[in-house]
Amino acid sequence: VYDIIQAKNGFLYVATGDGLASYGGDRFNKFSKRVGLSENFCNSLFSDSKQRIWIGHFEGGVTCYENGIFRKIKTSAAQAAKVISFAEDSKHNIYYTNSAGSIYNVTGDSITPFIVEELPPANKIKIKDNLLFIASQEGLLVMDLSTGSKDYKVIGNTKDKNVTSFEFVNNEIYAGIDEVGVELIRRDNKNFTTITTYS
Repeated sequence: VYDIIQAKNGFLYVATGDGLASYGGDRFNKFSKRVGLSENFCNSLFSDSKQRIWIGHFEGGVTCYENGIFRKIKTSAAQAAKVISFAEDSKHNIYYTNSAGSIYNVTGDSITPFIVEELPPANKIKIKDNLLFIASQEGLLVMDLSTGSKDYKVIGNTKDKNVTSFEFVNNEIYAGIDEVGVELIRRDNKNFTTITTYS
């Protein structure tokens, strides 16, 4: 099992190396390429504001599950790297990052490059208040989507550290750092200050 999410309809979705499973409270249902997945190996899941389930695959494929139908999103050989994480902005645009250090934007049934192979390997992405946060192997990165620039900066004391995950709590960010612990970063508008580290 590589990822588990609960969708707004209450169902659990489970990403496995042998397909997607869903659980509605009484039994598991399993889905594979035969019913429309881009690949059988599923490793990342995301439920968006429109109640769609986004499935990221090991070889770079992307599948969208909407209203009971799986839809393959067209990808190219250049995008053939493991899909790591998805995020949604305030305009309902879907972004995803892959293991090659790229971020793509999903538009309809196609994918457009946002940043191609310029980022350190990422573990997770999220968008909040038009800021794109990237937990990477070289720190917690932030990029301001409202400026149109693709420049990013490392926040807190996370530079050159493997940030594996993070969570927002009000105006604070809790960043999980490999071999360090959890760093608490306070956010004041677009400024970020480390408050403490819990080891």
